[in-house]
Formats: sequence, C-alpha cells, structure tokens
Amino acid sequence: MSKSMAKIIPWFKAPELTNGTKSARLTTHVLVGLALFTAGCSGAQVSLENQFPTPLLEPIPIKAGIVLNEQLLSYNHNEEIQGSGKFNIHIGSAQRNMFSRLGDGLFSEYSVLGQLAGNETVDAILLPEIMQMQMALPRQTRSEYFEVWMRYRFHFYDNEANLIGSWDLPAYGKANQNDYRGDEAGLKAAALSACRDAMAFFSLNFQSESVAARWAAGEKGTPKAAQETSEDTTSEKTLESAENSAAEHEAADKIDALEEQKTTEQAQPVANETATESATESATENLTK
Repeated sequence: MSKSMAKIIPWFKAPELTNGTKSARLTTHVLVGLALFTAGCSGAQVSLENQFPTPLLEPIPIKAGIVLNEQLLSYNHNEEIQGSGKFNIHIGSAQRNMFSRLGDGLFSEYSVLGQLAGNETVDAILLPEIMQMQMALPRQTRSEYFEVWMRYRFHFYDNEANLIGSWDLPAYGKANQNDYRGDEAGLKAAALSACRDAMAFFSLNFQSESVAARWAAGEKGTPKAAQETSEDTTSEKTLESAENSAAEHEAADKIDALEEQKTTEQAQPVANETATESATESATENLTK
C-alpha cells in the first residue's frame, strides 16, 4: 500500500501560481482574517428563555403573591469589553419561568402579580429585585470559564403591601469554554447556572432566614405612612436635639463670660488696694529718711 502511494503521490504536481492566482489567494486570506477578527470583537446578545427545575421541598402552607414587575422582567446587563465587543445579557427573560417554578415547589399556593399593591386574595406578597450583575470572559480571567455574578434582593410584604423586611441573596454561575461554541453560548450557560444557584439558595435557606420565616408565619409589616411618620418624627427629634444642644452651648458660653467678668471685677479692687498700700509704704519710708 505504501509503495503504491509512493508511486501515486508524485503524479500530483502543485499548479504554478500566476500573478492573478497569487492576488486572489492573498485577497481571500485577508478577507478570512478580517472575518475572524470581526467575529472575535462582535460581542454577544444573550437571551435566557429556558426551563428551570421545580424544587422538591415540603411546600410552606401559605398563599403567596409573587410580584414580577416590568423592571424585573426587562432587566438587561450591558457591558462593553475592550477587544471583545459589546455584550447584552437579557436576564429578565428567565425570571417568569424561574419564579413560577419556585412558587410551584416552595408554596402550597401562589399567584403572579404585576405590581405591588394590597391584595386580599393572598396571605403575603414577595417582590424579587435584581440589584446587580457582573460577567467575565475566560480571556479576561485567564481561565477556562465564563462567569456570572448576581445579587438579588427579596422584599417581604404582608397582604396590605406593608413591608416586613428584605433579604439580599448572592448567586454565581460558570460554564467551561471547552463545552460551548463562542461567547454567546458560554455566557448563556453561566447566566442560567447563576439563576439555578439563586433558586437553590433561596429554597434551601428560606425557613432559616429570619425575615422569610416571619413573613411565612403571617407577621404584619409596618404601614408606609407609619414608617414615613416615624422618619419625620426622628428627623424632628434630631433637629430639636441639635437646637437644644446649640442653645445649651450658647448658655454655657454666656455663663463662662459672666464668671470671667466677675473674676476680673473682683481682682481689680484687690489690685488697687495692693497698689495703694505699696504707695503708702513708699511714702512713709521717704519721710522717715
């Protein structure tokens, strides 16, 4: 076989390149290089329309209202990385499915609400909010991973929309670049991993988180009007305290000034008497002499 190949191979002679052929090949190489460069700097548009698993937990006996407002559902992370292009991760597109699965697994009954408002058809209201998001490419961190960090804030309200408290929750996701083709696929996998991490952390730590446990137990929140009144009262007390403090300082300064004046007045006659005595003694000595 090898002998046959040795005989066959010499039959194929490389064609000689003419000037036209050389020019065509050079043009082709330049275009391919430009295409690869452009692809490397084009960034990525990532949308997370994906299904999430339902947590397998004992449901909490509560009828929860979960607020999925426009701010959450339209959340976008935009970032421009030098040499890599512009990146847009539409993380909001995954939130409806994510919290629907959380509601199915965590609560005995739940309903999705479009905005925060008092609602007698539910026992309590949960409002999730994305506070921050960051991302990193493998070439930035010199690793093999696409990475996504997120921070959620969950606000707990009673069914009259009175705030009970809030809970900040971090989430992290990563994806190995060797498992995905391109930045878009890798970032999508990392972002989905971060969402799953948030679901797991929320589900497993819900009962042990103080504000969540009080919310589930039916605790009532502080009405907003009462909160504002309390803040105003506190401000008034602070202002009054400051004014009183200033008045006290002013009074103390006046008392010090008066005491100083009295001391000066008391010292002056003594000085006069001493001067008179000295003068008398001097005069007596002169007469004796």
